[in-house]
Amino acid sequence: MYRLCVLFPIAFGVLVSSGCGSARIKELTAEVESLKAQAAQAEAEKARLETELADAQKSQQQIAAIKKGYEDARQQFAAQMKSLAPLLGDVGSPLPPFEGLADSSWVGKLAPGAKLAPNAKELENVLKGLLGDQGAKPSP
Repeated sequence: MYRLCVLFPIAFGVLVSSGCGSARIKELTAEVESLKAQAAQAEAEKARLETELADAQKSQQQIAAIKKGYEDARQQFAAQMKSLAPLLGDVGSPLPPFEGLADSSWVGKLAPGAKLAPNAKELENVLKGLLGDQGAKPSP
């Protein structure tokens, strides 16, 4: 028993001197706290990125809806232009596909061309004939 009482303090002294002292414990505690802070920052960054991703997905859905609406309107406009083909001649839809909107060269196709100018009065008369008496003012 006497040997155990002597051996125990010696073993404790060896452990303290080998690096398990309070300075090492404080150093390890500080490192653990630093890692906890980094983990909290990583979680905050993750939450921010998830929010950005959700916003980007929402924007992508909105753009897809706009594109679909534009393409539907473009097809309807092309069908209406075909119905006016006997009056205007063979004309296609001046509206480009959605991806082509970035190039503004298509804007000039919306204005009536110079070849339509001589027939503009005739076209106006035909359109008035199609409208019938709807555009006429009542006579007194």
